[in-house]
Amino acid sequence: MALLSTLLKTFKPITAPARLPTDPKLRRRETFLKSVQEQLALLDNPELTRPLKVKGETRQQKIRAWWFDTPEGTVLAPRFGVRALELAPGRAALLVGKTDDLKKALEALGAAASAGELDAALEAALPKPHGRTTKGK
Repeated sequence: MALLSTLLKTFKPITAPARLPTDPKLRRRETFLKSVQEQLALLDNPELTRPLKVKGETRQQKIRAWWFDTPEGTVLAPRFGVRALELAPGRAALLVGKTDDLKKALEALGAAASAGELDAALEAALPKPHGRTTKGK
């Protein structure tokens, strides 16, 4: 009981305020920016992993790179979750050219997401809800 009284003397008890609703667009931007930061870190450390909880057990999951090499040069195909991010109609990848330019391209993607320029593409990459069925009809 002494701990509670010390806590109440130290901090002022208040009625919990209502939480502000979070904007889905801002949440999507933050999620995408986190993924861009992971990709930038992956450039420096190709063996980078992230913690993944499965059935109460924490494992390390390897982060997959968004880029790959082709005869024309390095291609950057950004993703939002498991879905490809369509940057232009029918175009879901960027031809970066040299691997050295990947960092610039990823930073530009992050800046575009922060500015809200990718909001429509991020929303389009969301899974579509399945149609509801009604009972008895």
